[in-house]
Amino acid sequence: MNRVIKTILVIVLAGITLAFSVATILAPKKDFSENENRVLEPAPEFTVENVKDGSFMSNTETYVSDHFIFRDYFMTVRTLYEQATGRNRINNIYMCKDGYYIEEYDGLQNSDRIISAVKRLMERTTQTRVRAVLAPTAVTVYADKLPATAKNADQEADRLAVENATQAYADSLSEGDFAWVDITDAL
Repeated sequence: MNRVIKTILVIVLAGITLAFSVATILAPKKDFSENENRVLEPAPEFTVENVKDGSFMSNTETYVSDHFIFRDYFMTVRTLYEQATGRNRINNIYMCKDGYYIEEYDGLQNSDRIISAVKRLMERTTQTRVRAVLAPTAVTVYADKLPATAKNADQEADRLAVENATQAYADSLSEGDFAWVDITDAL
């Protein structure tokens, strides 16, 4: 009797797995996820180079996870579970007061690029009055909504570092009128 139950269980689980696999393959595919506000992974291109460097399997894994049948439902259940267990950060998104969802800020990743772009702008606009803004993200604007456990890089310090580096360069130029505008308090 015990062997019959195990066989039935294996057949049922294999059938469910097969049904989900076929449904995932046959289901219509979306290009964009409105729930996540991001572009979903397109079907990977099968080439010898992609197979050799491993990118085909990596892209296939991402593609399948992005297009899995009932994906939005499973993500909703997971989010509800994590909220019920007291988590306030899911995938680098803080679940904040008053229903706000705020992306974690882990530091300015491209400050050198920003500084060189601003310097090029200054060089090209020497006869013009120029004002620039580094707009803060929701982490700074809605800091009062963040959970007490939120650990974010100091966006204000990053902003000041970029502004100081470029303002020193602007001051060294003999022509032009360049200045930063701080809109943090206004926001």
